[in-house]
Amino acid sequence: MKFHRKFIIILIIILFSLCFFSVMARESSVPSQPENEPNNPSPSAHPSSKPHATQTPVVILPPVPVSTQIPVPSTPLPSATRITDEATVMLYYRPLFKIYSDSGLSASERAYILEKRLEEVLERTKTTPFVKVNTVDGTPVLESEGVYLISITNNDASYNKTSVSQLAALWRDELEHGLETALKEKSEDYAREAFRDSVIAIITGILISVISVIIWHRWIKRPAYFAVFLIWLMVLSYIFWVFPTSRSWAKGIGDYILNPALTLSVILVIINILAKPLDIFIKHYFDLAKKLRGHEIVEDARAAHRITMYRLVIAMFFRAGIYIIGGLLFLKSLHVDLATGLTGAGIIGVGIGLAAQDLLKDVIAGTFIVIEDQFAVGDVIRSGNFTGTVEYFNMRITRIRDMGGSLITMPNSSIRAVENFSSTWSQIDCIIGVAYDTDLKHAMDIMIATGKKLKEDHPEKILEDPVMLGVNELAESSVKLRMLLKTAPSEQWQMKRELFLRIKNEFYSKGIFIAFPQLTVWLNHDRK
Repeated sequence: MKFHRKFIIILIIILFSLCFFSVMARESSVPSQPENEPNNPSPSAHPSSKPHATQTPVVILPPVPVSTQIPVPSTPLPSATRITDEATVMLYYRPLFKIYSDSGLSASERAYILEKRLEEVLERTKTTPFVKVNTVDGTPVLESEGVYLISITNNDASYNKTSVSQLAALWRDELEHGLETALKEKSEDYAREAFRDSVIAIITGILISVISVIIWHRWIKRPAYFAVFLIWLMVLSYIFWVFPTSRSWAKGIGDYILNPALTLSVILVIINILAKPLDIFIKHYFDLAKKLRGHEIVEDARAAHRITMYRLVIAMFFRAGIYIIGGLLFLKSLHVDLATGLTGAGIIGVGIGLAAQDLLKDVIAGTFIVIEDQFAVGDVIRSGNFTGTVEYFNMRITRIRDMGGSLITMPNSSIRAVENFSSTWSQIDCIIGVAYDTDLKHAMDIMIATGKKLKEDHPEKILEDPVMLGVNELAESSVKLRMLLKTAPSEQWQMKRELFLRIKNEFYSKGIFIAFPQLTVWLNHDRK
């Protein structure tokens, strides 16, 4: 694939425009606080407010005026039945640490409140803010720039497997580092640096795309559309990420497009890596079985066909199992509840089953073909108006190649009756017409001797001595003699041609003529 020059120019213009608008949006945007978010001033902002005793030693918020207090459930759940969840505290979509539910507030609610208060701290200062650890009623409380942030509870410490004081110091350091990084991202120097990084990312994406196309075309021998798509998706995600105002877009692209696409790519690569050795192992296993059963294969040539059939079916089931496991892993990477998903899949499966009855019929028919050993790959069969050698079989279709070289594909459900010319053994039905004045006993002896000689020359193809049935028909211009000769599967056609050639030569050398239609014309010369 060659990149069109106009396409590259348009793509670069679009990406540069995205960078420019991200910078402009960043300069003009001011984080706003939702209307339902309570303003929680620090205790210093309300000198008249004094901490009062709480009913439990676990607190999430210090006492605040009633108008700004966060409502809690009137009847909190007992600790034994309370469901504990967790959430990640983000500052401009950069993860800081995990937080847990406590005192009637879920983890997501605590994280949301803390994120908004961190944004309020950034609005109040232009220099690097410091986070202090205070104590309210024996509970460590984090504050910064006169804004109350969060209380560290015993539950937080137990979930993190540390003490309350150690967790307070750890969260303080994490918050200071996050605030310092966020404040740096609000500067003009960072905007210019982000724009420069975006330009470098675009140039790098172009170079990697060209290299990927060359590699895909020369070694993989496939179009590189998907690879180029992933490359530019990563470039676009990176450009959005370096600008704080567009970081939410980067997170959306990463969560809903990029991560699933990369996960799917990795799963497909792993499936292909596992499938090839698996196919080699299955082939080696059946080849070894064929060698160990060599004498049986010679006596029953169709055993090789059955082994090939079983190998294809087993390989198909193993591949299907690998793809099902890969699909489940992909759904799990999307955070899909597999229990609920499988229940829904069962309901959907009923609808699909009703709509795909023919497909199910084909699969069921293919299953019985394998179980009943109706035919195998390599057999010569006749089904309906089609006759040929079975070249391919799966649980849905069968493909046969006729004598004219045409490949015929038949759904398994359409195979009603099968005439198998290669099952267990085959037979030559030899019918030859001789003249009426022929010594029939002598002619039959010649045919029997020729059949025995053919068996001696090809003992692996001719299974038994010939059986002479005798005079089969007194036809208009010949006496037809009939003889049967049992052969190995699929060998009847070659041996029949060889037998006819030898009988014709023997008859000619013994003066026996093979009859053919003749017309005798009588001329009446006495007629005037």
